[in-house]
Amino acid sequence: MAFSFANGNAGTGTSILFEGSYIQVALVGTPESGGSGFSGYSGRSGYSGTSGIGTSGFSGVSGQPGGLSGTSGFSGYSGYSGVSGFSGVSGFSGVSGFSGTNGTTFWTTVVAENNTSVTNSSTLVDTEVTFAVTAGVYVVRGQFFGYTSNAAGDAKWRLDSTATLSLSRGWYVQQLNAPASWPTGTANAILDVDYSLLSGSDGFFCIDVFINDLVVDDSGNITLQIAQNTASPGNNANIYRGSYIEYKKVS
Repeated sequence: MAFSFANGNAGTGTSILFEGSYIQVALVGTPESGGSGFSGYSGRSGYSGTSGIGTSGFSGVSGQPGGLSGTSGFSGYSGYSGVSGFSGVSGFSGVSGFSGTNGTTFWTTVVAENNTSVTNSSTLVDTEVTFAVTAGVYVVRGQFFGYTSNAAGDAKWRLDSTATLSLSRGWYVQQLNAPASWPTGTANAILDVDYSLLSGSDGFFCIDVFINDLVVDDSGNITLQIAQNTASPGNNANIYRGSYIEYKKVS
C-alpha cells in the first residue's frame, strides 16, 4: 500500500508533505502467517572512547593543633606503717607417751646341708648342726636323723659346748627302728654328755631334744657330734642332712 500526494489545483502554488508524517494501519483479520525471513548479521560494536584523565586537586593545609596539656600535679606522700604487735608465747608440748613392749624374739634355725659319717671309730666328730652363743640365757630345740649299720655297738651322740655353761637343763627322746621303742632320758646337764644308742639291731634313728634353760657364761659354739659307740670295722654311724637345731636368746 502506498500514499500518493500531489498539488490539488494546477497553478503556481506549491504543496508540501512534511517529514514526520505517518499513517497507521490495523489488521483486523487473521491472515495466514508467512515464513520468517533470515535475520540480518549484527554489526560490530564501536570502540569505546578513551576516558579523560583529570588531575586531583591539592588537599588544604591542616589547622594548628590546640594548646599544650597542663603539667600533672604531685602525688601525696604515703603515710607511715603502724608498728607490728608482739607474737604470743608458744604453749608447752605435751608429755610423750610410753614406748610399746618389745616384740617377740624369733627362733633361728640351723639345718645340716650334708651327711656326716663315722666308720670304725668311737671318736666323736662335729656335724653341720652347730651355732654360736654369747653370755645369756637360751632356749634350744632340735631333731636329728641318722643311721647305724652296727647291731652290736650302734652309735652315740653328744651336744658339745665350747662355751662355759652354768646350767643346761632339758630332756631328750631317742627313737630307733620301731615306733614302740622310745628310750627316753632327762638330765640337768644335757650338754657335754655322751648318749648311746644301744638297740640290738641296726637301722634308722631319730633324736628329739629340748633345752629350756641353757645359761651361757661366755662365748662359744654348741655342736652336735656323732660316732660309733664301739668301733666296728666295716660299719658306720651317720647323721643325715636335714637334721636341724633351733634356738633363741631370751635374756
